[in-house]
Amino acid sequence: MGSYDSEGSYWGGWWLGFLLGVVGLIIAIAINKSETKRGAITGFIVSIVIAVVLSVCVVCAVFNGYIDIPYGYYTILK
Repeated sequence: MGSYDSEGSYWGGWWLGFLLGVVGLIIAIAINKSETKRGAITGFIVSIVIAVVLSVCVVCAVFNGYIDIPYGYYTILK
Protein backbone atom coordinates (compact mmCIF):
# COMPACT_ATOMS: atom_id res chain seq x y z
CA MET A 1 0.00 0.00 0.00
CA GLY A 2 1.54 3.30 -1.10
CA SER A 3 1.46 6.67 0.51
CA TYR A 4 -1.21 9.30 0.04
CA ASP A 5 0.99 11.26 -2.37
CA SER A 6 1.47 8.37 -4.80
CA GLU A 7 -2.08 6.98 -5.04
CA GLY A 8 -4.46 9.66 -3.79
CA SER A 9 -7.44 9.30 -1.49
CA TYR A 10 -10.24 6.88 -2.41
CA TRP A 11 -12.75 8.40 0.04
CA GLY A 12 -11.84 11.94 -0.93
CA GLY A 13 -12.54 11.03 -4.54
CA TRP A 14 -15.72 9.21 -3.53
CA TRP A 15 -17.10 12.31 -1.86
CA LEU A 16 -16.04 14.44 -4.83
CA GLY A 17 -17.96 12.19 -7.23
CA PHE A 18 -20.95 11.77 -4.93
CA LEU A 19 -21.47 15.42 -3.97
CA LEU A 20 -20.25 17.26 -7.06
CA GLY A 21 -21.13 14.80 -9.82
CA VAL A 22 -19.48 15.50 -13.16
CA VAL A 23 -17.58 18.46 -11.72
CA GLY A 24 -16.14 16.12 -9.07
CA LEU A 25 -15.09 13.68 -11.78
CA ILE A 26 -13.32 16.46 -13.66
CA ILE A 27 -11.55 17.56 -10.48
CA ALA A 28 -10.47 13.97 -9.79
CA ILE A 29 -9.13 13.61 -13.33
CA ALA A 30 -7.25 16.91 -12.96
CA ILE A 31 -5.70 15.70 -9.68
CA ASN A 32 -4.48 12.63 -11.62
CA LYS A 33 -4.27 10.17 -8.70
CA SER A 34 -5.45 6.63 -9.40
CA GLU A 35 -7.30 6.03 -6.11
CA THR A 36 -8.94 9.46 -6.24
CA LYS A 37 -10.24 8.80 -9.76
CA ARG A 38 -11.50 5.35 -8.78
CA GLY A 39 -13.32 6.78 -5.76
CA ALA A 40 -14.83 9.62 -7.80
CA ILE A 41 -16.18 7.21 -10.40
CA THR A 42 -17.69 5.00 -7.68
CA GLY A 43 -19.23 7.97 -5.86
CA PHE A 44 -20.70 9.32 -9.07
CA ILE A 45 -22.26 5.95 -9.94
CA VAL A 46 -23.73 5.66 -6.43
CA SER A 47 -25.27 9.14 -6.73
CA ILE A 48 -26.79 8.28 -10.12
CA VAL A 49 -28.27 5.03 -8.76
CA ILE A 50 -29.78 6.85 -5.77
CA ALA A 51 -31.26 9.54 -8.04
CA VAL A 52 -32.82 6.94 -10.35
CA VAL A 53 -34.32 4.96 -7.46
CA LEU A 54 -35.77 8.09 -5.86
CA SER A 55 -37.16 9.28 -9.20
CA VAL A 56 -38.88 5.95 -9.81
CA CYS A 57 -40.35 6.06 -6.29
CA VAL A 58 -41.73 9.57 -6.84
CA VAL A 59 -43.20 8.69 -10.24
CA CYS A 60 -44.85 5.58 -8.80
CA ALA A 61 -46.22 7.55 -5.86
CA VAL A 62 -47.68 10.23 -8.15
CA PHE A 63 -49.35 7.79 -10.52
CA ASN A 64 -50.72 5.66 -7.67
CA GLY A 65 -52.28 8.68 -6.00
CA TYR A 66 -50.07 8.86 -2.91
CA ILE A 67 -48.85 12.33 -3.94
CA ASP A 68 -51.52 14.77 -5.09
CA ILE A 69 -50.52 17.07 -7.94
CA PRO A 70 -52.52 20.14 -9.03
CA TYR A 71 -55.19 19.61 -11.69
CA GLY A 72 -53.46 21.71 -14.34
CA TYR A 73 -50.29 19.65 -14.20
CA TYR A 74 -52.22 16.38 -14.37
CA THR A 75 -53.90 17.35 -17.63
CA ILE A 76 -50.49 18.13 -19.12
CA LEU A 77 -49.27 14.64 -18.22
CA LYS A 78 -52.24 12.96 -19.94
